[in-house]
Amino acid sequence: MAALVVAKGPRHWHTMSQSEHLVLHPDSSVAVVGTGSIGLLALKETLEYFSSQVPNGSSHVGTGSSVSNRFTGPQLQNLRKRVVGFERAASVGGVWRSSRTPFGNAYDSLHTNSSKLMMQISDFPWSRVEENPDLGTFPSREEVCKYYQGYSDYHHLENFILFHTEVLKVEFKTAGSLPQSPSQAKRYRITYRMHHPSGGSSLHAKEFDIVFCCSGQYSSRSVPNIPGVSSFGAFMCHSHDYRNPDTVLMAAAKQHSHHTATTVLRPKVVVVGVGNSALDIALELCNAGAEVIISYRSPPMIIPVADSNKSPLDVKLLTRFYQQSLPRSIRGAHFFYWLLRDINKAFRAGGLPSVDKRVPGIQVKFSNLKEHELWKRLLKSGHVSFRPHVTQLGARRVGFADQSEVSGVDAIIFCTGYHLEFPYLSKVCLFYCGGFQCA
Repeated sequence: MAALVVAKGPRHWHTMSQSEHLVLHPDSSVAVVGTGSIGLLALKETLEYFSSQVPNGSSHVGTGSSVSNRFTGPQLQNLRKRVVGFERAASVGGVWRSSRTPFGNAYDSLHTNSSKLMMQISDFPWSRVEENPDLGTFPSREEVCKYYQGYSDYHHLENFILFHTEVLKVEFKTAGSLPQSPSQAKRYRITYRMHHPSGGSSLHAKEFDIVFCCSGQYSSRSVPNIPGVSSFGAFMCHSHDYRNPDTVLMAAAKQHSHHTATTVLRPKVVVVGVGNSALDIALELCNAGAEVIISYRSPPMIIPVADSNKSPLDVKLLTRFYQQSLPRSIRGAHFFYWLLRDINKAFRAGGLPSVDKRVPGIQVKFSNLKEHELWKRLLKSGHVSFRPHVTQLGARRVGFADQSEVSGVDAIIFCTGYHLEFPYLSKVCLFYCGGFQCA
């Protein structure tokens, strides 16, 4: 049975098969495109299924021995032909790879919004990659990459991954004409390019019964088309390309020929967007001495993921006592009044409008906040302000929807998200997957 499984996001999958349910068979061939968190899990679960089909084999890959040891030499070679992971980068890790590396997009200071305790995989505790880990902390980008690399090593997943390999196209493979429905697809044909360490590349094609599309949604930048962008004349970048404040400060220094990067008193930076990355980057820039103007299209509800001591709230709230012993009314009062009210009140006092939940058709958005106390002090300092969405750009000028304008802007950082794209899916596959954009 042929099946195409598309990961639209961390918790959303779209399965295209004859029965809309994924069914593996002992002789199935499986491809996994992308080796971030979802891709690694898909690859591991596939191998676990195949290991359970081996006579006298275990139903669990992760028992401490290599999955390779569960097969004879010929069986292993056959399995590596039928189960293939495709990764265009040099390592696993997906979105958590540094923006300094090819195909990475994580800024230097990025931390998760979940504690180590809550984000660790059920059969792979954090202690396997870190001695005496503090499970009540937010892991950094480097720690997350180390964790997923450890997960891959532990389950011997790299034996089945082609690195430096870019998938160019996934298309239906049928006996005759193009299928009129997914149920008519016999197999899927993947065309891919392998980039060789010694230089050069080679083009290949291979057929599979099941394809997991796990390449993520953080590669195609979404940047608003703002009139006058070509005349702005100062530093601009998307959060995908942001690394740390140094680049922004150096760009500001170039706007002031009589200053150096260390003597520009207070560079002026507009951060477009008010999501998780926007709040992280805005705080980091303010701490580096910049004046930050945050531009919003619709004000979000600020959700603290840490308490005033920077301790992750998921460790405290997702407990049996909190969830089962406390009455729902008390839990609601504690979370929505004590936790949400305090920080949202601080943001409203700092200039971010209240969320109007009464407007028909408007979906309330949420932004996660880790540095609770730092943000409250920052909002009182006046070094960060809020304006409605950007409508016009000029020579180091930014105009906003309320007709206000800020001049002398040294940099703009677009924290405006990403387009959900799977450019390697053929147009027919895209049609059955719900019509994603095709590059």
